[in-house]
Amino acid sequence: MSGSGGSRFPPAHGFSLLGHEPRSLDVSLPFLICILAFAVFVYTYVGYPTILWLVGRFRAKPLPTELGSGEEWPTVSITVPMYNEEAQARGLVESLLALDYPRDRLQILVVSDASSDATDEIVRGYADRGVELHRMPERGGKTKAENAAAELITGDIVVNTDASIRIHPDALKKLLVVFRDPEIGLAS
Repeated sequence: MSGSGGSRFPPAHGFSLLGHEPRSLDVSLPFLICILAFAVFVYTYVGYPTILWLVGRFRAKPLPTELGSGEEWPTVSITVPMYNEEAQARGLVESLLALDYPRDRLQILVVSDASSDATDEIVRGYADRGVELHRMPERGGKTKAENAAAELITGDIVVNTDASIRIHPDALKKLLVVFRDPEIGLAS
């Protein structure tokens, strides 16, 4: 067929959602997928935060800004699942003990996921300062450790954290102030 200008194959066309020959407004499937992915990205990082900001801005009643006297502060349980975190354990426990919160209203519970290093010994060294250690009999993962902690907590409010996180001394009070509003059940 050479020389005749023809080809054995029809000319290439874009994908048509309308089922007929594509026109200038029709787009290809890969292009639609890219547009959809971009739209999801924009909604996730711009749209959703903007919606939350607008809802908060026009909330009928403002959130509380102070906890009040120590008598009104809720009891808090801080749980930390750990597995072989000897390098992090001491710094974490020290940062939790430095929190600006009444010690008689604070439970610090470390759940060792059957650590095989010195994690348990380090945490046990803080028992006289009120830090509790619960050792899992066998390795079960972070979720299983968190579920085990749920049976041992004594606080009205539970704060879950990780061994690598250091909480600023006044962060707990700032987090808990929103719970003075009885309609709020979760904060981060």
